[in-house]
Amino acid sequence: MWQDNGGRYQTGGNEPECHGTQYTGGRQLLRLYHCIGTVVTEIAAVDPATGHNRWTHKTVDSPQVEILSSSPVVYSEPDPDRPLDGHLRMSVLDASGRPKACLAAGDERRIDGNADNGSSLVTDLQVRGDVLVATAKSSIDSAGDAATKIVAWSLTSGRRLWEHTAATGSDYVPTLSDQPQILTYLDNYREGPALLRIDPATGRQQTIRTYPQDDRQRLNTRYFPVIDRQPLCLVGDFEEKLAGGKSTRVKALIVRPA
Repeated sequence: MWQDNGGRYQTGGNEPECHGTQYTGGRQLLRLYHCIGTVVTEIAAVDPATGHNRWTHKTVDSPQVEILSSSPVVYSEPDPDRPLDGHLRMSVLDASGRPKACLAAGDERRIDGNADNGSSLVTDLQVRGDVLVATAKSSIDSAGDAATKIVAWSLTSGRRLWEHTAATGSDYVPTLSDQPQILTYLDNYREGPALLRIDPATGRQQTIRTYPQDDRQRLNTRYFPVIDRQPLCLVGDFEEKLAGGKSTRVKALIVRPA
């Protein structure tokens, strides 16, 4: 039907040659691209049948522009005053690609290593109704540390609704979930890890399950729980000691929270 070769395509008509930098799926197909001779990056909703744009939205000309969610469309662009700091500066578009809201800015940065495909499989940014909940890193303090925090915004007004910052010695680990509430894994080195349920509207936290702490079983990698259709929790990456000096092996723990 159509194809995009090497990130190069014609958008139709007499428009210039454009280079795509990102595609994202979900409930609609979106394309992030830059056209030769322009000084903007554009976000477009793409007709899957033809490859042509249904609508476009112009943003700043920067490789740091990212599509974070496809339904609704949420994207981030660099702070114009501090473009290299990596702070989240997020905007929301309506169903026609028109600006709907700018989310109130703070010192949050995305957690390194998270996917940037804008689909529902991104764990650090989740939408529940009119609320966007992000698990992010705060600015680096004088000791060189950056705490994880969970922040919620209204997608209509853009205002910040609530936030939680992890205490020293603990981290919030973003958890993929299809539940109405937000589920997050609290990696707590002092009191032991726990699985938390958070109300997206109010930020109220409830502990679903606690896990025994055993430093001898910890790896340097992180735990990644996943909740999908059923209340099934996968906690990965802990080490089992084998007898006789044999190599250790990595195991995963699967539980059903009550």
